Amino acid sequence: MKKIISLLTSVLLLATLFVVPVNAETNYSRIEANATEYHVGDTVELILYIDLDKAVPTVGVNYAFDEDVLTLDEANSAWGTNGAMAQITFNGVYKAAWTNNPSFNFSTLTDGALKLSFKVNKLAEGGETELNFRVSTGFATNPDFVEDITVKLNTTCGNHTYGEWKPNDNETHIHSCTTENCGGYETADHVWNEGEETTAPTCCDTGVKTYTCTDCGAIKTEDVPATGEHVYGDWKDNGDGTHTKTCNGSNCSEFVTADHVWNEGEETTAPTCCDTGVKTYTCTDCGAIKTEDVPATGEHVYGDWKDNGDGTHTKTCNGSNCSEFVTADHVW
Repeated sequence: MKKIISLLTSVLLLATLFVVPVNAETNYSRIEANATEYHVGDTVELILYIDLDKAVPTVGVNYAFDEDVLTLDEANSAWGTNGAMAQITFNGVYKAAWTNNPSFNFSTLTDGALKLSFKVNKLAEGGETELNFRVSTGFATNPDFVEDITVKLNTTCGNHTYGEWKPNDNETHIHSCTTENCGGYETADHVWNEGEETTAPTCCDTGVKTYTCTDCGAIKTEDVPATGEHVYGDWKDNGDGTHTKTCNGSNCSEFVTADHVWNEGEETTAPTCCDTGVKTYTCTDCGAIKTEDVPATGEHVYGDWKDNGDGTHTKTCNGSNCSEFVTADHVW
């Protein structure tokens, strides 16, 4: 479809490429695309139809597009008749030109006047990219018509590649497609683990159980009811025959008071004939002590008889603090 053209033809070609823009509604030219949406790597084919029912000596097409999204495939782009074709970039605007002598009627071509082929490099931001065309026929000094056409192409992700799950709200998590400008995402319910008691409940205070989503790491907490079961500390003597134990729970003032529980007691000081003894009792709960007197026995324990040198002898009580004695005649 391409051929080398003469110097004169080239001059006519360039004159067509730089036609002064004229605003006009599209009446004679139209562009059809080969699909309604495109994925990365797809081929975009745009066919320009010129429905002007007359022969023209030149056609110029200026077109601009997002070169990040699309790449022109010149090898598969061509005019629909045996005319010269040129692809020229000037300040970011691509241009295609046809010129021939004699003139040619493009409306007779059922497969269109010009086919432009593009490759999709990446998805367009927002999913849509525009190509803006200006079509003119005839010579620059006396064009038959000049028309502007905007073609909008939809780009979508053909096969989403999702990243990691991230928390979305209290009930769901989200993962987004990693393809640039895709915007695709999925949401799903959190998958909670069995939970861990991070704050233990007490008799009076509620505890906390923490659950973690196994997919995204989100957390939620639930109250663990207070146990209502007091955990008391040791009994402490009140000094009045009673003892008290207090609940160890934080923010709990619950306590129990009860009488001492005495053991059987122990004779810590033995009584004598004249002196009382002591019996000591210990509370088996708190260790408090009390004492009781043990009455004196009244039973003297005498030592040996000793001669008084007057025909009598005497024996004295061995008890401490006891002066009791007995004197009697010798027994010969």
